[in-house]
Amino acid sequence: MHKITILQMIGYGDRTRTQAEVVRLFQEKYPELRPISQGTRNSFGNVDMYGSSRKNPPNKRSDDQKLDVMLMLEENPHTSSRQTASTLNINHSSILRVLTKNQMHPYKLHIFTFNLNGETYLTLLQNNVPTMGNLYPVEGNPQLPGQLLENNSTENIQNNVTRHLRGISKAEFSSMFQELYERSKLCVARGGDYRWLIKNKEKLVWSVLFLTLYAILYFSNISLLLHLLQ
Repeated sequence: MHKITILQMIGYGDRTRTQAEVVRLFQEKYPELRPISQGTRNSFGNVDMYGSSRKNPPNKRSDDQKLDVMLMLEENPHTSSRQTASTLNINHSSILRVLTKNQMHPYKLHIFTFNLNGETYLTLLQNNVPTMGNLYPVEGNPQLPGQLLENNSTENIQNNVTRHLRGISKAEFSSMFQELYERSKLCVARGGDYRWLIKNKEKLVWSVLFLTLYAILYFSNISLLLHLLQ
């Protein structure tokens, strides 16, 4: 009964009253009752603003909702989890649980270490050109397992690396290459701990990637590369 009264006091359309006005009007009309609590005011305010007593959508995951999430990400793999939650009107935490349960994850960096040295490692690079199959952009959005971005193709990566290297002076590149060589020796001396390769972890992947692809693209002669590393 009192809920209906409060709704009538709030009003409809252009005659909507504020929460403070409703509280004052309710207390004047029913002085014998307890004042309206903050929770009650918030609930009716949420109904007026969001169409529900809660600000966020209900935190529940039906089979249909899970299917909607997977279909949306399959059709739009670059859609973020928050945009998916807003579009489907599902709680953001529920979206993340669906992604985790179905092994659908944001792009992540995957770092692999090899216990290879000298000619063995260079032969591996020559016979197995990196395709970036396990390297995902840090700023990427969730994707389905096994899918890669279109701009992750080897040709595009080589073009990007070449364009980047052309903007680096010879002296600067020589310094970068020598620094990588010194850190590589520390890495080998410490049993393959890749953390010694760089000082800034955020630059690890791109530093190694640029220098490795540069060696593959511009130093096809392995003996020349070995001579430079000595």
